[in-house]
Amino acid sequence: MTATLEEPTTLEVLLGTVGAVMTRDVVLVAADMAAELALRRLDRGAVSGAPVVERGRVVGVVTRRDLLVPTLAGAPARSAGPLGGGSWYRLVGLRVTDLMSDEPVTVTPDRPLVEAARTMLGHGVNRVPVIDCAGRPLGILTRDDVLRAVAGCH
Repeated sequence: MTATLEEPTTLEVLLGTVGAVMTRDVVLVAADMAAELALRRLDRGAVSGAPVVERGRVVGVVTRRDLLVPTLAGAPARSAGPLGGGSWYRLVGLRVTDLMSDEPVTVTPDRPLVEAARTMLGHGVNRVPVIDCAGRPLGILTRDDVLRAVAGCH
């Protein structure tokens, strides 16, 4: 009987690529969209952040936190609004481009998931837009997507 040795399976092989685990149904917001509308879009999509697009290309990322910070700072609230505490009016006049993180960290779908997870950790981000070679959005890779892959639930 002859024993054959198999090559060790690496974590990279086990987890696969970004494209295998990314979220394809992604909420997108436009750079010139009013901040309060972007916040509503995130709420409707039940997501905490989204890629920002301009002319079909990803130009940034915006999170609920980015959109809510202006409502918490500054003068006392004057009137009650949908966010509670009367701070909703502070978003009026602001655009997504005023509040987003520009120069986003992005990945391509063919990138190994392990590398993408290391990139996310290295940049301290919880989500990265997945783009094609022209910078157009294909999906998003979130911390939860990575955790599901590691847990074998993808």
